[in-house]
Amino acid sequence: MRWHEATARPPRAVQPAQPDPGDGPLFCTAVPANKHAFSAPRHAGTDAQAVARTSAPPPTGAGGGRRRAAAFFWRAGLLLVGLLLVCAVSPASPRSPEADQQPTPDAARLAVMQTVALPAAAHGLDGRLELLADTRLTAALRDELWGTGGEGEEPGSGAPASWRAAGFASVVDLQPAMLQTVDSAGAVRDRWPLERPLARIEAETLAVPGLTAWLVTVDYTTAFGSYSGPITFLFAVQDGRLRGLEAADESGATVPISLMRSLKTDWRLVPRRGGDGQDIVSVATRPNLEQPGSFVVMYRRISFDGNRWTRRLRLEAGFWEADGDFPPLEKFP
Repeated sequence: MRWHEATARPPRAVQPAQPDPGDGPLFCTAVPANKHAFSAPRHAGTDAQAVARTSAPPPTGAGGGRRRAAAFFWRAGLLLVGLLLVCAVSPASPRSPEADQQPTPDAARLAVMQTVALPAAAHGLDGRLELLADTRLTAALRDELWGTGGEGEEPGSGAPASWRAAGFASVVDLQPAMLQTVDSAGAVRDRWPLERPLARIEAETLAVPGLTAWLVTVDYTTAFGSYSGPITFLFAVQDGRLRGLEAADESGATVPISLMRSLKTDWRLVPRRGGDGQDIVSVATRPNLEQPGSFVVMYRRISFDGNRWTRRLRLEAGFWEADGDFPPLEKFP
């Protein structure tokens, strides 16, 4: 059974104080990287390859040539859709040789939108975690823009008056948001720029023994489609430095933990199995590329085993959307 899944990661869009240029490959778009960026295999290429590798046994008998031709065009169309989907909704790989082509956010045009205290006992820093956003974004404008894809209530009708009054016509005109840690003396200890202008630090945290993770949501909503939406990333603060959390699958390969909410994707924090703390369970419906017209439901559990985060996956033929009930926990591995 093959399916299409876009794996997201929180990119660093500018270099912090001690940059270490990345050397990862480029697929759709690129952002600069440093030694703190994730080093997992590029997600976009993997998705495209999964679509491209999808194949069924060639038809035989009368009409086989016509069926093979129809199958070829159907797969070619599916590949194109998959590539467009990856480029539209997936954050770019942070390890790119073309990092210097990306614009650096203008710090003078960013202002602190949210502040969270960081006790030294838990985070190695007596200070705070801050989210910075474009100075033109008021709280009301952020709420108005969130989840719209930046098109307003009537796409193509022009920017709403509230946007024009604030000095921008589209979300793409805004500076990308940024996380930073600040010590008690007011000195910036680390910065982690994000890829989109709309972001927020969630009030809820993920707590497991020995670790508190902050949930940071970045709005990747596009103006159309059911596979895009806000993506939540997990960050820990260690000795004042920001660290994006990763999870390992059964093979040992690690990818950044990224949690989307869309019409066909959702997630929850649930009590941890067999111990204190919490697990993450996520559900997603994706096309089954081996059976055109059918879907597969992906049930995933992300857990902390005391040393590292792990992720387990179970697949089931079927269909699920977020306007229905969240699946029972028994469905998750």
